Amino acid sequence: MYTILTPPQIEMGSGSLTSLKEIIASYGTGRVLIVTDKGICQAGILDQVIKATGKNINDFHIFDRVLPNPDISIMEACGQVVESDDYALIIGLGGGSPMDVAKAAAVLPANGSRIKPLLGRGMIQKPGVPLCLIPTTSGTGSETTQAIVVDDPESKTKKAIWDRHVIPQVVIVDPDLTIGMPASLTADTGLDALIHGIEAYTARSTNHVAQAYARECIELVTKHLPIAVKDGKDLKARSGMSLAATLGGLAISNGGLGAIHGLAYPLDTVKHIPHGRSVAIMAPWVVDFNRVGNEDTYAMIARFIGEDVDNLDSVAASQKAVKGIINLMESVGVSPYLAEHGIQSSEVDDLATEAFQVSQRLLPSNPRKITKDDAMSIYRAAATR
Repeated sequence: MYTILTPPQIEMGSGSLTSLKEIIASYGTGRVLIVTDKGICQAGILDQVIKATGKNINDFHIFDRVLPNPDISIMEACGQVVESDDYALIIGLGGGSPMDVAKAAAVLPANGSRIKPLLGRGMIQKPGVPLCLIPTTSGTGSETTQAIVVDDPESKTKKAIWDRHVIPQVVIVDPDLTIGMPASLTADTGLDALIHGIEAYTARSTNHVAQAYARECIELVTKHLPIAVKDGKDLKARSGMSLAATLGGLAISNGGLGAIHGLAYPLDTVKHIPHGRSVAIMAPWVVDFNRVGNEDTYAMIARFIGEDVDNLDSVAASQKAVKGIINLMESVGVSPYLAEHGIQSSEVDDLATEAFQVSQRLLPSNPRKITKDDAMSIYRAAATR
């Protein structure tokens, strides 16, 4: 038995932003808060969204103080803004960071106004302000998940809220909003979506529905990411990646994550490598470890990622999953080796130790048990060519 949780309304495809006017009207005449970042404002995307509503910017309250990897303080600050007025709807506009801040701000006023008591699974007692999420990248899938990821400066790690109350009422996934993404951001966020598919398909906690989302996610990324990186104005490729990211979010929200995300934490929090790139770097080496004893599963991953595994035994076929991930990464300009991201060999063991310590909440769902020595071996495999 398992439960599948999804947003009740998803508006999908090119031009779907036009649905926002009707969505806002359905929540009455109360105030609307837009949570975003200054980059979205400067890129003109906020203006596009305001125009789609048929209103002007003075009709909205804009919270644009979100930074990458938002911490507890910024989420609580946004929550205080929500608490200070009677908002009918909160809109989260941007990548994973603004969407996660919007999700947190929506539930904080009704649940004690503090993040720390809500960390973990199922700690939110009351529903929040209605929420509409509009992604402008194609990777995090935060628009469909029951997760909020937050930086905790005190412990210098990422922590999470995992609760059905943070799933938005409405999602608008319009690939037109991703057209202006730089190639490097397209690659990093797209690889994040790929890893969501791989981890959700293989996690101990997965199920058949999550695996269906995950398979489609992997196949879409494999087909469309290289094209989207090469030609950011290719709407078919952008549309494919937007769908992949949304499916990847549904996959991890219902199937879980594992050691790829877990062991990548210090690359993100300590070395400040972008999240999507961090998980991509770890992916081939964790997959190479995980496939032992799970060869049939990873043979399927190899097939989804476009590798020819016909007439191969399961061991050889599972090895192709590692090759396929590396090939896709290198095709979009991302190296799978730590040294090529500025990490010295002398840092590897310390990073591995830190990774094992901070990844304990994700390791139980990994398909193969990982010890501290295993984490060390995985990091050393990733160190250099």
